[in-house]
Amino acid sequence: MSKLARHLVYWSVAAVGVAVALIYYRFNPAEVGFFPVCYFRKFTGLHCAGCGGQRALHQLLHGNFREAFRNNALLVLALPYLSLGFVLDMRNFLRGHGQMPAVYRRWEIIVAIFVVICLFWILRNVPVEPFSYLAPVE
Repeated sequence: MSKLARHLVYWSVAAVGVAVALIYYRFNPAEVGFFPVCYFRKFTGLHCAGCGGQRALHQLLHGNFREAFRNNALLVLALPYLSLGFVLDMRNFLRGHGQMPAVYRRWEIIVAIFVVICLFWILRNVPVEPFSYLAPVE
């Protein structure tokens, strides 16, 4: 892929990211109905690992870290890791390198992340304290 094509991809991804951030900044998913619903929640009544993520993103964009954490603690804790991964990936992509840093591609790390997501998914549905605090604010 040419350098120009790489830059177009990077700037396109950045533009889409800014557009999505502006939409989530302007509209509160708890108050407007055009955001996607969680079908897992709709059909089972249980919270998935991503439930509350849209509301958490809205709250984060408004600087309400406590509310964001109450809606989806895993998303708030994972955002720095995900953001760094995106920045490193784009840096490597623009330079023409194909691999992510080892911390983002080692199978042990990937399995650990999968286990954390599954544990969060399970524990946020346990209806006793302290696990009930992991469920998103309704």
